[in-house]
Amino acid sequence: MIGRGQLLLRASFDDIEHLCNAVSAWNLDFKPLSDGPAQGDVADLVQMRFGEIDFSYARFRAAVDQTGEPPAGRYSFTILSARIRYLWWCGRDVGPDDVLVFRSGAEFASVSGADFESHILSVPEDRIRAVAEREGIILPVPHRRPEVFRPPGSIVAAARATLGAAEARNSAVTDVEIEEVAERLILAWLAQFGLSCGRVADTRKKRALTRGLELVHASPGQQIPVDRLCAAAGTSRRTLESAFLDQYGFGPAAFMKRRRLADARRVLQAADPRLVRVSDIMEDLGFAHVGQFAADYRRVFGELPSETLGAISRT
Repeated sequence: MIGRGQLLLRASFDDIEHLCNAVSAWNLDFKPLSDGPAQGDVADLVQMRFGEIDFSYARFRAAVDQTGEPPAGRYSFTILSARIRYLWWCGRDVGPDDVLVFRSGAEFASVSGADFESHILSVPEDRIRAVAEREGIILPVPHRRPEVFRPPGSIVAAARATLGAAEARNSAVTDVEIEEVAERLILAWLAQFGLSCGRVADTRKKRALTRGLELVHASPGQQIPVDRLCAAAGTSRRTLESAFLDQYGFGPAAFMKRRRLADARRVLQAADPRLVRVSDIMEDLGFAHVGQFAADYRRVFGELPSETLGAISRT
């Protein structure tokens, strides 16, 4: 009998935090960096199992700061949507022609735009070793295995077609078809071993954005002055501002504030209102003005900080 895949989860979310809690196997800590759609859901997620291979589909309608750890004991191959313009991932910029490889135990950090959409196949490590042994390829130590590679366009196109069909309702995609996609991706990845990935020279704005994001991620919770960020990135303020505006719809200062507001929301959601006040959390996170903090928070999350903090007492 031909297997058709087991549906584990199909859901839409109006809160990124709810998505993180719903995802199985992955340990995720996502922060929204821009407003989602005026009405409707901010993210869609599908998780399925085809034999020994786990499949995930994710789509975000807001910019998201993504950190976390992939499933243990697996290698996860990520096919990006063809419409993604730019994705900062683990200290580098990647595009729709690249395939990302998450290895077990390796933390990742990424910043995606509102155009983020991906399909992921998580394959057991034993499968990787078996294919390498069959092909006579010696696996390098884990940290020397490529985290990004660019397979032939035909492989990426075929993977998008099959995986796009797999996430659809009433999918007729079989275990065998998913196995074939995984096999082609593994072989293309193994072919990269010992090679350096040649990249087209970055544009000035892309280099500025990549370096700016590296610096922001290296200084969690800080509101770095934009002039200092420009100096460290080796670019002009105009170039950096334009790069952030093009990708996220707001400049670097607003980008950093959104990350800090997301941190505040995380703390407020976990805090006990009987023990702490909003002002305590606000001051700990470096927000100086109560009124401005409350106004910014409400504009982004649709409620006051006190309402977030008080939610625990209403449950």
